[in-house]
Amino acid sequence: EVLRMLAVDSYIETLIGDPNQVPFRRGDAAADGRATISDAVAILKYVTGRDTAPGCAKALDTNDDGRLDIADAVQLLGYLFTGGMPPAEPFAACGLDQTTLGDPLTCGAYAPCAR
Repeated sequence: EVLRMLAVDSYIETLIGDPNQVPFRRGDAAADGRATISDAVAILKYVTGRDTAPGCAKALDTNDDGRLDIADAVQLLGYLFTGGMPPAEPFAACGLDQTTLGDPLTCGAYAPCAR
């Protein structure tokens, strides 16, 4: 058990030290520090080509499937209005993406967590 804990601690330290990751909150597409209907609208605007690429694409990927599509807006709206599943972590607080393997999305800048 001690060896397993050391391996997990080592992995976490490596992940936190990854220079390609920036702390963010999933579901906060508007980058205002909270998840609201405006975030679902921002996701829809991006996936329909009506807005430019966000500074933190990972924040828009509410279901953490590595793709930005209408399912992300649907999940966020379901959470906000019908008690559906919340966005994947990090959601409740600023944090790093724990599922980066095979995920092409990036987060170059996310102002609410830089404070």
